[in-house]
Amino acid sequence: MEDNKSKSNIISRLLPGIIAELCAVITIIIDYIMVAALGTAGVSAVAVCIHPTLFITGIFSVFITAAGVLIYGCISGEKRDEANGLFITAVKTVTAASVVIGLLIVVFANQVIDFCAGQVDTHDMAVIYLKITVGCILLSNLLSLFNITLQRAGKARKVFAANLIYYIINIVLDYFLITGKCGFPELGIKGAAIATVIATAAALLFDIVILFGDSNFVSIAYIFKNKIKGSMEYLGSIMNGFKKSISDTILPRTGAFFTGVAAARMGSYEFAIYTVCDCLFEAAMAFGTAFKEAAEEFCEDLNDEEQQGNTHPDKTGGYTKKLVMYGILAAFIIGGLMILLAKPYCSLFCAEEEFLEIGFDACLFGAIATLFMVPRMALSGLVDEGYTEKKLLSAGDICTGIVQPIACVVFVLILKEGIEGAHYAMVLAQLIWLIIAVIDLVSYRNNRIKSKE
Repeated sequence: MEDNKSKSNIISRLLPGIIAELCAVITIIIDYIMVAALGTAGVSAVAVCIHPTLFITGIFSVFITAAGVLIYGCISGEKRDEANGLFITAVKTVTAASVVIGLLIVVFANQVIDFCAGQVDTHDMAVIYLKITVGCILLSNLLSLFNITLQRAGKARKVFAANLIYYIINIVLDYFLITGKCGFPELGIKGAAIATVIATAAALLFDIVILFGDSNFVSIAYIFKNKIKGSMEYLGSIMNGFKKSISDTILPRTGAFFTGVAAARMGSYEFAIYTVCDCLFEAAMAFGTAFKEAAEEFCEDLNDEEQQGNTHPDKTGGYTKKLVMYGILAAFIIGGLMILLAKPYCSLFCAEEEFLEIGFDACLFGAIATLFMVPRMALSGLVDEGYTEKKLLSAGDICTGIVQPIACVVFVLILKEGIEGAHYAMVLAQLIWLIIAVIDLVSYRNNRIKSKE
């Protein structure tokens, strides 16, 4: 009975995260399928823009998360004025920084795309897409801030609804605007960018309506009514959290950015294949992220119980083993599906035999990387929440921040291994990180057993 209860507990924690992550990835995949109507150059043009965009939004997300943690603390402590003061301070800071970054990107878009290895056949499309999407980065950053505020206030369903609005509007507008369906103008890559901006604005408007209610703990109406203003003191508190977390984010984000830049130098056709197959790996990573979040939740609960003397270490270890075993099982199932569906999936973007063959090989490497990635992310959740001593956590960041981009440069640009080389680098990084996570966990468990003796 206890075993069945623990299984059901694990599954109930995994499913919401998997659904949320998969919705996001599926939207990206559909977005690329729509853009593929412009040819592989269209897919490559959007992909070239993704890496600088993720780097910029990644830095903003650290600030937004730091603000969310403080707001949650105020909500728990029933400090309404402080919570709203932190919120409006974060809104003003994100707005100012986003406007500056957006203007800089619009002015220097050509140079950014050149640095990101945009090819001759993709350069103009990539510049247009980057100017529109990153030029309006204020909307996406505010959406992230509003979403995390709602989530911290216990309104996770509202956040899911906002994201659903974004997904649906983005997909529908892509269909109408890229190739000009049902009398709409044929805007090509510009249509894809406009669809993204309108969808983001619609989701943001939904969040604003929800947060406007005076009954909300964090409320826009309450802020106006009580004339609550931001302060440097609140900003300083948020920046303290930002400084503590930025080092854990900047290295992986930088690594991902330079990995993308190296992969883009293969040429637009090969980079399109790399991007298409990487989306499939991102879908697999949705499961990994869900396992990581479930591990973090378990650690929080079990550590609290242990401090109260209610949980035996063997029971804690049992939950851990089940979670990791489910991760390994999921990795094999997902990897098998990636191989099985590789060619039908790639044919959604391009029916050329060469595209399908190279795409199948790339998906094969993605499946191998998945075998390491899903259980690794489950273990990383244990590491992040203090279930281990974090001795080697920084070494894990090095895998994505340093090892993968360097390996990508070596395999792709020096050894000329092409798209396979890019995936050699990915597999190598995931394998090393898995080994590090296992060593860290085993070391901690052994030390813990000795301390009990």
